[in-house]
Amino acid sequence: MKILKSATIAVYLILFGLTGCGEGNSNGPRPKVKLICDWPAKYTYDLTITDQIGRIRSIPESAKDTIYVIDAFGVSKRITSGSLLACNLPKKFEINGKAVKISGHLLTFPSIDRTDIPGNPFELTSIELL
Repeated sequence: MKILKSATIAVYLILFGLTGCGEGNSNGPRPKVKLICDWPAKYTYDLTITDQIGRIRSIPESAKDTIYVIDAFGVSKRITSGSLLACNLPKKFEINGKAVKISGHLLTFPSIDRTDIPGNPFELTSIELL
């Protein structure tokens, strides 16, 4: 009888371990992620992206200023603009049209889907030119 109880508990633990928190599950608490950039308080961690291929794109903001985003379509339905606006993109990667492989943390904030921004807030944890 003791073996049967142990086996039942083991099966429950295995089944519980196999059920994941898929991308559509927003009910559970989000993991704590140490963020590098100084984001406004309403910005929160949404998901981690790993080894995603993208392309650097420059957006002229004025005669002297240019914003650089990483176009990474198809990563997640949570990327509302199709582009990532990395707060910590190193200067040496500010090359329009250059392919890159990136990893990092996607951030979100209330009403992001109704906000006109050039890219979703993003923190790079790694980047390499391809």
